[in-house]
Amino acid sequence: MTPEQRAAEQAAKDKRAQAEAKLEHLNQARFACEEFVKRSLHDPDSAQFEDSDTFFAEETKPDSYRVQARLRAKNGFGALRKIVVECRLLSTKDKWVATSVRPLEN
Repeated sequence: MTPEQRAAEQAAKDKRAQAEAKLEHLNQARFACEEFVKRSLHDPDSAQFEDSDTFFAEETKPDSYRVQARLRAKNGFGALRKIVVECRLLSTKDKWVATSVRPLEN
């Protein structure tokens, strides 16, 4: 291989690694959101989340994420309701911090 081919191959590997790391961070954000939503519910054991892979997630700024989780959960009256919750999260080296967890209008 020529030096140019090696450089192109390395650049492609680096690009794939960055994409994989970004996807892993988004998946971690989805999981963290699910955990924060459970903690905020009246009856956490009633939570029935849709597949977290389908949750909308984006990095809004470096180490700052927005995730929308869809689920069914019991309200204070015991009725099972379908809700969408938005989480705003910050990622630190070893933990996730929720800056806001709020229901969205259906």
